[in-house]
Amino acid sequence: MQHDQYKYISRCDGLELDVLEIQPLSQPKGIVQFLHGMAENKERYIETMEFFARNGYITIIHDHRGHGKSIRDLADQGYFYDDTGKFILYDAHDITRMIKAKYPGLAIYLFGHSMGALIGQNYLKNYDNEVQKLILSGMPGNNPLCSAAIGLVTILEKIKGSYHRSKLIQNLSVGTYDKKFKGENKNCWLSANPENVNLYNADINCGFNFTLNGFKNLFLLMKNAYSDTDWVKTNLNLPILYLAGENDPVIMTKEDWRRAQLFLNKIGYTYVKGKMYHHMRHEILHEARKDVVMQDILSFIEK
Repeated sequence: MQHDQYKYISRCDGLELDVLEIQPLSQPKGIVQFLHGMAENKERYIETMEFFARNGYITIIHDHRGHGKSIRDLADQGYFYDDTGKFILYDAHDITRMIKAKYPGLAIYLFGHSMGALIGQNYLKNYDNEVQKLILSGMPGNNPLCSAAIGLVTILEKIKGSYHRSKLIQNLSVGTYDKKFKGENKNCWLSANPENVNLYNADINCGFNFTLNGFKNLFLLMKNAYSDTDWVKTNLNLPILYLAGENDPVIMTKEDWRRAQLFLNKIGYTYVKGKMYHHMRHEILHEARKDVVMQDILSFIEK
C-alpha cells in the first residue's frame, strides 16, 4: 500500500491542514474519511487505515486545526484560529470535496471519533447527502452544562485571553475521567490497554491542554450537535452507526449514549444503530480486541 502526505489549504483562513492518504494495492472499492479526536493526531489512525486499505479502501485523514501539523506554531496546540465552532467543520467538509474531485464516483464513508464524532454529527446536520454512511465512535454525551461552560469560557477569555490554558476548564471537561479507574496510569480512561495509554502519554502531540479558544470551539460543537434546530435533512435514510466501549466516561452513561441515538431518530433519521463493547473504554480502536471493532466497521460499510 502507498502512503501519501500533503497539505490542503483551508478555505476558511488559509491554514495549512496536514493530510495523510493511504492507497490500497487493489482497485479501490470506496473511501473512508477519518475525523480524529481531541488532543491527538492523525498518525494514531495509521493501523486502522492500513486495515481498510488492505480490504480495498482508500483512507484519508487530516490533522484538525490546532492539532498535529495543522498549526502555525507549536504554541498553537489546542488553538483553533476561530471562535465560532464552524471552521473545523468546514475543513472536514472541504476534505470531502477534495476527495470527490480527486476520486469521482467512489462512495465515501465518514468515521469520527470523540471530538471527531461531534464534528461528524455537525457534518450530518449540514451535509448528510455528501457521504454514504456515517460511523460515530465514543460520541460525547449531551451535557446539560454545555451552555454554562460556553459562558464561563467566554468570561475567562475576556480576563485571560483566548490562548490561556485554564486548569479549571481542563478539570471540568476531561480532568475527572481518570477517577473512575483509581490506581491506574494517567489518562487510563482512554483505554484498558496500558500499552496504548503509555504511548499516548509519551507523545508530545497528544494529551495537551486546550486553550480557552479550543474549549469554546469544543463546547460549541457539542451544543450545535445536540440542537434540534437548523438541520438541513436531505438524506434521512443515511445509515448511521454508533460505537462505544461500555466503560467509556465520555459517553457519560449507557442511557445517555442511547439517548444520543434516539435524538437522531427524533430529528428524523431512520437508520441509526448502536453497538457497545464489553470491557472497553474510550479508544476502542486501540484496545486489545480492536480487530473486532475494525471488522464490525468494515461489515457495516460493506453491508
